[in-house]
Amino acid sequence: MDPSLGGEAQVESTSSQAVGVDSMQQEATGRNEPVDVERGMSRQQIDALTVQRHQSEILSGYVQSWWMFGAGTLCIALPLSACILIWNAVAMMRQSNPMNGCAGLLIEWLIVFLALHVYYVFLHSKVVKCLCGQNEQEPSQRTPPRKMMILNCLAALVVAAWNISGFVFVAASPASCREESPQLHAAVSYFASISFLTILFVFVSGNGTERTAAYVIRNGMVSSTQQATPDTFERQKVVSAGSPELGDCTQCAICLEDFADNPEKEIRQTTCDGKHVFHGQCLKGWLRMAHSCPLCRQDLCAGRVIGKRSGTGVQRRGEVV
Repeated sequence: MDPSLGGEAQVESTSSQAVGVDSMQQEATGRNEPVDVERGMSRQQIDALTVQRHQSEILSGYVQSWWMFGAGTLCIALPLSACILIWNAVAMMRQSNPMNGCAGLLIEWLIVFLALHVYYVFLHSKVVKCLCGQNEQEPSQRTPPRKMMILNCLAALVVAAWNISGFVFVAASPASCREESPQLHAAVSYFASISFLTILFVFVSGNGTERTAAYVIRNGMVSSTQQATPDTFERQKVVSAGSPELGDCTQCAICLEDFADNPEKEIRQTTCDGKHVFHGQCLKGWLRMAHSCPLCRQDLCAGRVIGKRSGTGVQRRGEVV
């Protein structure tokens, strides 16, 4: 199970039980132990929720940057797209019969392109709800997620295929056609490119910006400024599945898989004061994202305590990393 993707649904199922946790802990003055253990949350659930919140804080900067990038691109692309459409419409009006000749194919491409995006923006969500059998009065959780994912992927693939065809049409267009209607060729290239960026943004946002960022960083596709030093992982002790060093910990708080379910997986014990245990692969991916312990937030590179756990929350004593 991929730690950046697996287990999040289980964490979300316990998050509703954690509503008001932090406020209740503040009321319980002088107590650092979790007050929710007696209220139905197991130690494993609390640890998983703590790791999830830690990850959210680490990735909050990446998520904000992604949404700022999307908003900035949209603010630039919308007026620019309108100007290009008007520019091409005026150019076509000046021609006696613009559909004749080699420019006709590109004009047809633009018409289908606009139709696809009108459908995608205004009709696709309604079609998905209809095909998935969801009524407006029904909660969104009842929509089959797999079916919705298939429909969304199909729509994205159709748009992506049409974008590729636009690039092919422009590349295969004779030089005489490019000289005859250069603005039309530029418009097709522009709209195909901006559409690819839109598909990427929708895909990442639809799958969860934080989840996607965690997957990309943990698999080494992008480096994090907060990642641990290369030798940090090797300093974490290897323990066996049946070792007494596991204590009452029965599952990895990152991927939420029980250690007993797959005893062949390597288990590592952190060098922090809490001696927490995780799957080796999960911890290795985490250290690409942050150099602090997923649970107690102690710096695994230098032993510096960054934050102190208090139940499912964190009492900050400095910057959380």
